[in-house]
Amino acid sequence: MIVSGSPHSAFIDWKRSTLTSLLMACCSVTIASADDEVPKEPSWYDSARQSVSESIDNSASWFDNFFGDPRTGLDDIDKKADATLKVTIKGFYSGVEGESEVDVTASGSVALPRSENRLRLAFTSDADAAITGEEAVDNEPNVSRGFSRDRGGLGLAYLLYENPENLFTLGTGIKGGPEYYANGRHRYTRQLGQTTRLRVTNTLYWITDDGAGASSLLDFEHITQKQTLWRYTLFGNYNETTEGLEWSTQATWLRKLDKKTAISARLGIKGETDKPDAVTETWTTFRYRANFLRPWLFYEIEPGLSWHEKEDFDTEPTLAVRLEVLF
Repeated sequence: MIVSGSPHSAFIDWKRSTLTSLLMACCSVTIASADDEVPKEPSWYDSARQSVSESIDNSASWFDNFFGDPRTGLDDIDKKADATLKVTIKGFYSGVEGESEVDVTASGSVALPRSENRLRLAFTSDADAAITGEEAVDNEPNVSRGFSRDRGGLGLAYLLYENPENLFTLGTGIKGGPEYYANGRHRYTRQLGQTTRLRVTNTLYWITDDGAGASSLLDFEHITQKQTLWRYTLFGNYNETTEGLEWSTQATWLRKLDKKTAISARLGIKGETDKPDAVTETWTTFRYRANFLRPWLFYEIEPGLSWHEKEDFDTEPTLAVRLEVLF
């Protein structure tokens, strides 16, 4: 017979209490182990560093998209299925003889979703610039070749390989009267700091009438403020029809005023190494670009000065006015 409050009863209560404590301890260890398996939130300084590191890419992408910069073409190749068309009506006046004109240009592309969005069908009214990579340079205000049976082109671009630093595409198509072409393009992007980026784009190409060629584009970008981007560009192109190496270089300052307006200023030089005068033109321009009335409608006003070999490098005024429609 067990008497309540006896030592034996106390011993049983102690065992129950101990067993309960052990079970709670085991549960605590299990919960703690489960918590350890959950990824920890990044520390505030890791998040801050990542945010600053991404700022240059976001800013450069905004300027390239807002100004309709062809540099964004490679980025768009792996996006979801879509179709784009850009038509630009432009007038250009220059004191340089034979440079003034009024023209219309167009370019666009369609993603093919059955290829997992790695293949795009693209067309342009200036196939030569698209094939060589010169279209991404935007190196002078009077590049306006317009709609032409001899210059228009239609082609396919395939995204072969991509990672955060490298992007490699292959392309082929038809241009002009007709001519056939093939090209391969590699772009290397390197962050040099929290506000600086280096981007190198190399292109190898072949055109039936012009033969083989190669080009290289270097962009050095630096952000001084969230709304301001500096870009230094160097471009070179060589093939069997050029007079030596065609080259150009320019420095561009871009400033975002608000969501619908931005400005840029640039100074550039171009030339060919085998010409009597290695430098053929120097220019400077100031561009104002605005989105108005509709999200797909833009206009630009770009006054400038040119020093061209045709005018013995005398100072000549230039003025470009553009109306751009995006579909």
